[in-house]
Amino acid sequence: MENTKKMIGTITIFVILASLVALTACGNTGGGATSNEANKELENLYLEVLDEIWGFDEGLNPYDGIIAFDFTEINNLPDENKASLIERAGERFGASEAFAATYDELVEDGYIEDTDFLTVFEEGILITISTSGEKKDSFKFSALKWKSGLGADIYDSCTASKKGGIWTYELGGFAVA
Repeated sequence: MENTKKMIGTITIFVILASLVALTACGNTGGGATSNEANKELENLYLEVLDEIWGFDEGLNPYDGIIAFDFTEINNLPDENKASLIERAGERFGASEAFAATYDELVEDGYIEDTDFLTVFEEGILITISTSGEKKDSFKFSALKWKSGLGADIYDSCTASKKGGIWTYELGGFAVA
């Protein structure tokens, strides 16, 4: 009788271990695919935001020019989705070049000329998005489309929320320079 109990215990442990190995080998760790889908949904939301920003004040847009994107302060999207977003937006907006860069990097690399009179990105624009207050189904963000010290669109206190499985957003305060 005692040998039977030991054998049942051993079999139970084996079944549990085999199940864990099978789940891990299949990649089913409880959210991998869902997480990827959620990231793609957020990427699509950011593309919608970029579409709206691009469509306003089109005089700033560098047709056939450079678009630099600063997404370093987007806290709820993995780097691979940020890179995909840059590629998709660059193609959509007809950029000759689209890449990730901060303002300081653009100055350092000579894209932005900082003169005594005016700071300007002669051949392109910089689009910056930053997030805050991230929760499961909502967050706040701000966005900036910048061409020069005298040419910029600023969106502040924007909100995004997910209702019924769909992300939507509202642009908040707005200023033009």
